[in-house]
Amino acid sequence: MATVYRFDDVEVDVGNFRVLKHGKALALEPKSLTVLIFLIEKCGRLVEKRELMDAVWNDASVTENSLTRAITQLRKVLGDDAKKARYIETVPTRGYRFVANLAPIEDESTSIGAPLYSNQARPTSSAKGLTSKRYRRLYVLSSALLVVAVLAVTLIFVRRVHPPAEFQILRSSQLTTSTGLAFCPTLAPDGTQMAYSTGTGKGFEIFVRQLIPGGKEVQITSDGGGNVQPAWSPDGNLIVYHSASRGGLWVIPALGGTARKLADFGSHPSWSRDGQWIAFQSSVLDDFSADSSGILPPSAIWVIRPDGTDARQITPLGHPMGAYGAPSWSPDSKHIVFVEDGFAAIWAVALDGSGLVRLTDPSFRSYDPVYSLAGC
Repeated sequence: MATVYRFDDVEVDVGNFRVLKHGKALALEPKSLTVLIFLIEKCGRLVEKRELMDAVWNDASVTENSLTRAITQLRKVLGDDAKKARYIETVPTRGYRFVANLAPIEDESTSIGAPLYSNQARPTSSAKGLTSKRYRRLYVLSSALLVVAVLAVTLIFVRRVHPPAEFQILRSSQLTTSTGLAFCPTLAPDGTQMAYSTGTGKGFEIFVRQLIPGGKEVQITSDGGGNVQPAWSPDGNLIVYHSASRGGLWVIPALGGTARKLADFGSHPSWSRDGQWIAFQSSVLDDFSADSSGILPPSAIWVIRPDGTDARQITPLGHPMGAYGAPSWSPDSKHIVFVEDGFAAIWAVALDGSGLVRLTDPSFRSYDPVYSLAGC
């Protein structure tokens, strides 16, 4: 099976799990890209919605909204139109069909974006001898480089799989016993409590559990608002969270009480350690699957005061490429790290929007970065 598919100016690199347009990588959520690959591999055939959802999500709780959102994102990023489909055709009430003319490339050694022999002159017989010698020299050189590269990658791998002693797991224990999905855990500043979101059968709600022998679990939201991504204030008195149903960001006392709306949009809030700001991503969270980054393009990093004033965007759209979110504060509250989805590199930026810099190689996919207490 081909590892790369081409249609128009788009290349779908299945092996490296990425899509390029005009030679530039596009920002796509993993589920959206998986949907695209599945449709391409069934090119020309009607793919029923249930078949797609079973193949991509394999989760009975996933609704058609997730599939619709994935198709919408694909059309937006690829430049397709539902009414005049060039790539993905909608079959009303049934499903979708990939209709573009494909040019599969079965030779994995072919460089992405490089022309094939069918589009350029083949070597002449008089040049074969010279070409063969060049290939032999290139083979020797590339073999030597490969050895060096393997050694370098081995060193990196050893460093990554053998963390320092302070990061080794010494003991683990289960803290929640709910039959529903429990996720988004976050520790209180003093380490004695944990806030998290749990499915109650009527939507996700925020819970707080005391981390002491005989500690109690307290449900602090009960509005059925799909409340997720809790984040503690530095003094441990308040929790800010995202409401999927009501939208935006909300703040509630850590012991429960009346929630107040902080912002009309955004998700994944993070409270600065000096208590002066709350950072968040502008896109919403509407995909709770395990391999979803939770960042939907376009998304930027914003900050807002805890009283709801001085909201401002601190990262520009389009740079870095793709959507960005999952912000986390430095201990001195002067910098924010965040993830660039699509490449999943980690970036940092100052509170005033200056000093934007990439911290990690995008080839190492990273999610939800968090500063250590020491800031190193």
